[in-house]
Amino acid sequence: MAVHGPFVDVNIGSPYEPMRRFALRRHFRSMEAAARIGASSWVFHPGLRTGVTYYYPGVEWRKTLQSIREIYRKAEELGIEALLENGTEPVPFVLKKVEDFERLLSDLKGDVDLKLAFDVGHANLNGQIQDFVKAFSGLIKHVHVHDNDGKSDLHLGLGRGTVNWPEVINALREAGYRGPLVVESVENVWESLVFLRSLLA
Repeated sequence: MAVHGPFVDVNIGSPYEPMRRFALRRHFRSMEAAARIGASSWVFHPGLRTGVTYYYPGVEWRKTLQSIREIYRKAEELGIEALLENGTEPVPFVLKKVEDFERLLSDLKGDVDLKLAFDVGHANLNGQIQDFVKAFSGLIKHVHVHDNDGKSDLHLGLGRGTVNWPEVINALREAGYRGPLVVESVENVWESLVFLRSLLA
């Protein structure tokens, strides 16, 4: 079982330290609750750029790295697997594209045993579904599936947008992925499940 951490009004990359600490406290409480109910994994979002970024370039990146290290230490204490999700366009997440995550891995210098929650719909918005799976096949432990028009993060039912689902499933199979596929469609959930089962048959 997986639990998704808080994502409304929390920014682990905030340059204002009290706000960053607040975000971490919320995340830690969520992780603790997930551990209590027996969840094996916990998903969280990356930090966000703010207006301060204009005056202090890179501060949100440094704060996000600091927070990721703290989150993974806490997860290790609790015996739960923390999974970092790729952010969506046009929200100003610092980690959205393949090159962002490559930089993250380089900057972490092996300090963190990074594992990922791969959001297919988010990757569709920057045209990197296949690239992401190929680049991080060994790190992906959890997959979110929903559709969109390639422009907005609509969380449509599967097959109602521009995602090429047969290609997605084939890419995951070729990568050796055997984890969960979590439907995150806002509507048409049952339809999405039927659609997904037909692809997996």
